[in-house]
Amino acid sequence: KQWYQRRVRVARLERVMCVCGGEPGLFGIVKTSSETDPKRAYQCVKFFTQLLRTNPSARDHITTHIPEWQWSVNWLRTAFETGAKSSSASNESATVKGFQRTTSAQETLTDATALLNEIENSSQ
Repeated sequence: KQWYQRRVRVARLERVMCVCGGEPGLFGIVKTSSETDPKRAYQCVKFFTQLLRTNPSARDHITTHIPEWQWSVNWLRTAFETGAKSSSASNESATVKGFQRTTSAQETLTDATALLNEIENSSQ
């Protein structure tokens, strides 16, 4: 039974590693999409935020990608403060162009920033 639990944990970590740092990986998508498709970049940051809150393996692994996570959170903060328009439209909608400053996006930014602070503090 212990062998099985260990294998499941290792398999989960391998999947997380592929998602984070594979080619191009979600961090790569955030960077490349930040200028050309900010809504896609936002969706990746939102996914990461939800993943880190719910998956201990992802949370453990992210410590090897702190600079990428910092960049992603800082990009979202900048996008939110400078270029986004306030809107009640969803960033999940296919009909909306560009990143929208929504309540959900503000919650994602707040949560992503809190996670970044927690991860930075735990890695020191």
